[in-house]
Amino acid sequence: MKTIKFLSLAALLVAFTGCSKEKGSSKEVPTPVKTSFANNFPNAQNEKWSKDGSDYEVEFENDRVEYEVVFDAKGNILQTEKEVDIESLPSKVKIYLAENFAQHTPEGAVLKSEGGKDFYEVEYESEGKEIELVFDSNGNFIEQDTDEENDDLENENEDEEENDDQD
Repeated sequence: MKTIKFLSLAALLVAFTGCSKEKGSSKEVPTPVKTSFANNFPNAQNEKWSKDGSDYEVEFENDRVEYEVVFDAKGNILQTEKEVDIESLPSKVKIYLAENFAQHTPEGAVLKSEGGKDFYEVEYESEGKEIELVFDSNGNFIEQDTDEENDDLENENEDEEENDDQD
């Protein structure tokens, strides 16, 4: 009996802590969000909705361009990301990339609008790490973010292997 209770508790724990984003259909999206989406992106196709906390995120294509848009529950747009071609980036961005990342090929770029400001984000992968470069709307470099998750997993695996060797 204790085993059944423990397994039930474990299953509930996994269900509640598994993912912060819930994938769902547009049926679960509030009407103000759907209305705002339809008004702002009337040519959208292939929508994929998800819920992130109290916000609603939709990925879609519009005129063969990929977008991600985040709405609050009232239908206000909080953030947009629009896929952009590397060739269309501001010249300052292209110069920075040529001078600092010539040995890498960018995986993609987006124009991100949030809080009334526009940013360009360019993504690279190098030695198993994801690198994201952020530029302001004029093409001035702002910051570089590196995804260190792979390093953390590798370090954990190495530590486990060392512990196994000591046993």
